Amino acid sequence: MNPESRTLEKPLRRLVMIHLLCLAGIAIVLIIAHVFLDSVRTGRIYWFNLDKERNISTWFSSILFFLFGVISLAGYHMERHLSDHHKTGFRLSWLWIVIGLTGFALSLDEATILHENLYWKEIRIVSGRIDPAWIFMTQWQILFAPLIVLLLSLIAVFFLNRFSISRTAGRCFSIAFPAWIVALILEGARYTFKEFGKTCYDCLMCLEEGLEMFGTIFFIAAIAYYILDIRFRMKTDPESMLKEVSRFWNRRILLSLSLLILLLFLSGFGLYLLGKRQAALNRPLPRLYRSVQQISRSAAPSVKD
Repeated sequence: MNPESRTLEKPLRRLVMIHLLCLAGIAIVLIIAHVFLDSVRTGRIYWFNLDKERNISTWFSSILFFLFGVISLAGYHMERHLSDHHKTGFRLSWLWIVIGLTGFALSLDEATILHENLYWKEIRIVSGRIDPAWIFMTQWQILFAPLIVLLLSLIAVFFLNRFSISRTAGRCFSIAFPAWIVALILEGARYTFKEFGKTCYDCLMCLEEGLEMFGTIFFIAAIAYYILDIRFRMKTDPESMLKEVSRFWNRRILLSLSLLILLLFLSGFGLYLLGKRQAALNRPLPRLYRSVQQISRSAAPSVKD
């Protein structure tokens, strides 16, 4: 790398680090605010409660997902730009667009709580009829289970391929992806944690939302450092870097994908067993499921003598 490129790279990396630390600081402040100010509200809005919607924490999460989408499109632009200057280009660069659109969709969903409102009555009616254990599972995870597995598999395979040529990006990804997985599992186990009281449930909320926010921040960091690495280091050895990312399927990626699918299956089965236990113990029904029952009873035609 020539001295001019190194001189430009260092301040850019420093700038990225400053922005990431600012995002991480906001996430920490929101977690602390939940601990001390979770009951502060205006009308029906609990401003600092991580377990509620349409408040400061959900808006911040929406911004993080939006930034994830934006920087994914920046990754696509950088790969296309570099490919124009070399005989061979990056393979399947258009997948950056898919991941970017996924980030925008997650941002919109976080701001509008679409995943919890979409077919919220129908899925609860169907799940209750299929198996009582499903009543105590997170309903949107049941509805979107195939899509969740597909998107997580795509992200795992694509980023394992791309970040193989960027050590810093790979380290950030090794933190970000497990954080998302654990947050997803904790989301599914929330009804079980309610059995142990408010303190335990609040700890779960802080951990789950914290993992989601910090996971997204580390994803943003991974992509940002990947862009910087390919921008400044492609000039030194472009052939070897492009050759590395051209092997889209290798033993390491196939093994990682197999372990991911196995983990998701075992996690789903474990959450099902927790739901089955709660059903066997006749635990109180979740609030929204009780709402569905009330709506069904009020909609049923009355029988006159």
